[in-house]
Amino acid sequence: MKGITITKLALAVVSMATVAHSQTNGLALSRGSISTWGVQTNTPQWNQDLGVTYTRQGCPDAPSSCMAFTGRIAASDKVKIVLAIPLNSTTTAAYARQYSQLSLTAPFLAEISIDDFADQYRALAKVVLNPAAVVAQVIANVKADNPRLAFGATIYESDLSALMLQNASLPAATRAKFDYIHLFIHYRENGLNYSTYVARAKALFPHAHIIAGSYAVDRRAFLPCTQGGTVECTVQQDFDLFTESLKIQVQELQTGAVDRIEFFPGYYGTESQWTWSDPKHCAATEVDECIANTVAMRDASLGILNGKVAPPTWLQLSPTGLPPVARYGQSAIMDSAHDVMTVFGGSIGQVA
Repeated sequence: MKGITITKLALAVVSMATVAHSQTNGLALSRGSISTWGVQTNTPQWNQDLGVTYTRQGCPDAPSSCMAFTGRIAASDKVKIVLAIPLNSTTTAAYARQYSQLSLTAPFLAEISIDDFADQYRALAKVVLNPAAVVAQVIANVKADNPRLAFGATIYESDLSALMLQNASLPAATRAKFDYIHLFIHYRENGLNYSTYVARAKALFPHAHIIAGSYAVDRRAFLPCTQGGTVECTVQQDFDLFTESLKIQVQELQTGAVDRIEFFPGYYGTESQWTWSDPKHCAATEVDECIANTVAMRDASLGILNGKVAPPTWLQLSPTGLPPVARYGQSAIMDSAHDVMTVFGGSIGQVA
């Protein structure tokens, strides 16, 4: 019998890590556990598949304008609003009081938040002698007319050890009044330690609920892969570290350590419309790759949120050379370490 060795057999088993969003039948997580920035930038199908019930919106304008803007979104997308406003010494406290009043007749408004809190607090400290007093007044005003209106802030894992968030600069009594901390990971590799950062955030803000922030977007151009490093992630690293950190966040959600998962930046199903022209978002020569990586992350996230993986499937390859002659009764052995299958024996011709 003549043996036949086939390198890179035309059919190869591929283990699928995700479930395509068209195949999902609802999240395994409870309703109300998913939020995205800019829900109006997502396709309706994606909002349905994710089960989005909260959205975070940024608005620096006067409260009347921001409430009209977010009210339309809340009505059309059937979501609660977390409104991010700027932190300053001139308008924030006054606006907070207006939001407290307006929220009494606008139950869609769930929270007033400060995005990039550490950076904005640092800038505030340069222009006022007591920035903590400003924050304390903002919180008091948020709750002045509506005690149920929450106050929150975005904190990054790299902020948790900053002296400006310690007692001398931001007293424990003020930190204890934060209702929500939106805890995002700046550096991809730090995502593997997300549970540790949750514990540290709760120690700093003891009464705050934690919202797990997740960057479901190509982040290679924004920051190095490792904190203190200079090298950006590879595409594969960016994807793998995103999925691994999201798995940890889902576990934290299931145990009650975090209240929701919040995805940034939105644009689910409309990824090409995001601001890829910003060099901090993507290198000009890699936009197609950035979009493809982002789409892959979003597809992977649905599989992770569902707690499912797709079954193995077959992928048709295009090997070089002539295909083997059709036969029956053969034997085969697969060397998976070298991607080589050896087929030997058998008979050529028709079965009688």
